[in-house]
Amino acid sequence: MILCDASEKKSTSDSGGIVEVSDAAPAQPTDTTVLVDSSTQKDPPTEDVREGKKKPCIA
Repeated sequence: MILCDASEKKSTSDSGGIVEVSDAAPAQPTDTTVLVDSSTQKDPPTEDVREGKKKPCIA
């Protein structure tokens, strides 16, 4: 749904020329989504990184 809203706002920015306002609005939801994804992704990668470091040390 966010992508649809962003697309509509971008289309309006092209027609109206309000690029800054349109970009600012979608940027906030995007940042929030990125933070949530980053936090969720950080958990699994953290374990993978630790295991990855242990493997080279053992070798």
